Amino acid sequence: MFIVAYALIFLLCMVGNALVCFIVLKNRHMRTVTNMFILNLAISDLLVGIFCMPTTLVDNLITGWPFDNATCKMSGLVQGMSVSASVFTLVAIAVESPVISVRRRGALFLVGAACGLVALWQLQLLDSGTMSGFSTEERAAPFSLEYRVFLKNEKGQYISPFHDIPIYADKDVFHMVVEVPRWSNAKMEIATKDPLNPIKQDVKKGKLRYVANLFPYKGYIWNYGAIPQTWEDPGHNDKHTGCCGDNDPIDVCEIGGKVCARGEIIGVKVLGILAMIDEGETDWKVIAINADDPDAANYNDISDVKRLKPGYLEATVDWFRRYKVPDGKPENEFAFNAEFKGKDFAIDIIKSTHDHWKALVTKKTDGKGISCMNTTVSESPFKCDPDAARAIVDVLPPPCESACTVPTDVDKWFHQQKN
Repeated sequence: MFIVAYALIFLLCMVGNALVCFIVLKNRHMRTVTNMFILNLAISDLLVGIFCMPTTLVDNLITGWPFDNATCKMSGLVQGMSVSASVFTLVAIAVESPVISVRRRGALFLVGAACGLVALWQLQLLDSGTMSGFSTEERAAPFSLEYRVFLKNEKGQYISPFHDIPIYADKDVFHMVVEVPRWSNAKMEIATKDPLNPIKQDVKKGKLRYVANLFPYKGYIWNYGAIPQTWEDPGHNDKHTGCCGDNDPIDVCEIGGKVCARGEIIGVKVLGILAMIDEGETDWKVIAINADDPDAANYNDISDVKRLKPGYLEATVDWFRRYKVPDGKPENEFAFNAEFKGKDFAIDIIKSTHDHWKALVTKKTDGKGISCMNTTVSESPFKCDPDAARAIVDVLPPPCESACTVPTDVDKWFHQQKN
C-alpha cells in the first residue's frame, strides 16, 4: 500500500502540475500576474516530483542511501529550492492581490512578475545552498578525554570525515577537514582508529596534548587539518623521502584570513607542499588557501605565498622543525632541504595518497588498526547503514555546554635556548 500511495501521489503531481503549465502557457488570456505565480508553484512541484519523490521512495524501502553522493546533494538542493520557491511565491501572491485591485493590470505587471520570479529563484537558490552542507555534533566536554566531534551530512546522518567526505569540493578545489583552528593549542585530530573517525584531542601517556607557544608563535599558525579520502600508507616507501607514510590522512595548512571552526569543512586551493620527516616517517604538509577567501584569486602557486605573505613559509618550516622540542624530542627533519614544492607536485602527492586510501577502504591493503567504517563508499566492505552509524554515537556521553579547564601552562611562551 505504501508503494501504491506513493505512485498515486507521484502520478497526480505529474499530471496535475503539467496540465497547469500547459493551460497557462497555451492560452494567452490566462497569462495574468496571479496565474504566472501559480505557474511557478506548478514548476516547483514538478521539480520535487521528478528529483525527490523517486529517490525518497527508494531510500525508505532500502536501508541506507543507495545512490551516489551527487544524487544525494542534488535531491537535497532541489527539495530546498522548491520548498523555498513555493513559500516565496505564496507570499508574492498575497502581496500582489491587493496591489492589483487598485492598479491596472497590463504588460507592465507581467514583466514585473517575470522579473520577480527570476529574483525569487535566485534568492531561494542561495538560501538552499546553506542546506546542502555538512554539520558537526559534539559529545562530552571539550578538553576532556571523552570529547568527540562527529560529522553529519546534509540529511543529518552521521558520517566519517575520513572516508565519507569526497576528496574534491569542486574542479581544482579539495575538501579540507579543519581539526585545529588557527591560534589554538589543543592538538585535535581525526581519530583514525575509532568508528566513524570523529575528531578528538590527541593523548600521550594518558594526558591530553597541547602544542607549546614557540616564541614568537601562538599555538598553530594556520588553520590545520586534513584532506579526506587520503592516506599516507605506512607500508609504502616514498621515493621522494625514503621513508614510509605516517598512517594518517594528508595534512593541510590553510593560510587564509578566516579563523575556521573545529570540524568545519571548507574547499581549498592547493598551492604547494612541504616534505617533513617526523620520527622516521613521511608527513607531507600541504599549503593551501580557503577557496572562499577574498584573496584566493591572487594565490595560484607556492611562489604567490612567498610574494604576498613574506616570511610565512619560513615561519612554517621553523614551526614544524621545533614544535616537539618542548616535549623533549629532537627537531624534525625535511626532504628537499626544507624547500617547498609547487602546486603540481603537491597535487600529484595528494592523488597518490588518494590511491592508497582507495586500497585501504576496499580492503586491498592492511589498515593496521584503522577503522574504515563508512556510509557512502559503495565498493567498500566496511560500508554500514545510517542506523549502525547512529548506534555508535548514541552510546557516547551527551554534549556538554561547559568545557573542562585548560592547564594554565598552555598559555606560557616557550623560548628555545641556543647551544
